[in-house]
Amino acid sequence: MERYPGAKPLYAQAMDDMKSRITKEEWVSGHRIPGEKELCELYRVSRTCIRQAISALRVEGYLYSIQGKGTYVSNVTPNAGWARLTTFESHYRQKWSSIGARTLKMERALVPDTAADFLGVARGSMVLSLTRVRLLDARPVLLQRHYLSPRVPARVFEEHPEFISFSRLLEEHAGLVAASAKDLVKAVPCPKADAEILRIKPRSPVLYIERYARDREGKPVEYAEVTVCTDSWHYEVTIHASGGVDGGTQI
Repeated sequence: MERYPGAKPLYAQAMDDMKSRITKEEWVSGHRIPGEKELCELYRVSRTCIRQAISALRVEGYLYSIQGKGTYVSNVTPNAGWARLTTFESHYRQKWSSIGARTLKMERALVPDTAADFLGVARGSMVLSLTRVRLLDARPVLLQRHYLSPRVPARVFEEHPEFISFSRLLEEHAGLVAASAKDLVKAVPCPKADAEILRIKPRSPVLYIERYARDREGKPVEYAEVTVCTDSWHYEVTIHASGGVDGGTQI
């Protein structure tokens, strides 16, 4: 594997190559991928890098592991995952001519109590918060409110105000990767203020997601509240007999 110092981390370069082998069907559904030792030799990286790459691909739904047997290519095409929003852009770039995002507000905001407990800050604290809307062909489809860990520096967003991918920005400029997330999903009537932003009728049915995202060490990265237009999206989960679960969304 060609290395590109100063570009993506080595684990991300290995991950991209493995993902390419899957999407090009060099590694087909059900295929057992090479073991860690072989992958280390193939990509000339450490076991830590390989484990990070495999972990990220499991989160995105490309791979699943069976204890004592190995890691396999999933038998479904991964959908855009909630936990890694970079997949929003990469997955839907083929379907829409324009994918966009706007940051509506960046401020120090009162953290919700549930988020305070998760982020490890005192209730009633003020934390860095971003309100953003995601667009497909200029149409707003997701409204996101991020409440960030104190580890996330505000300068990242100040220096890159026109960013599209939230998670990619955190990875490339703050060294933080949301490797896993717990989502609480429910259907609710859309509040009037959110409906105005999403250009839908007040009290239209929407999906409301609370996301608790952690990095690879299990440390909190963000708590987010996401409102999703249900005429465009549904939430999909595939459960493998091995115990693996692929979660995602589909338009």
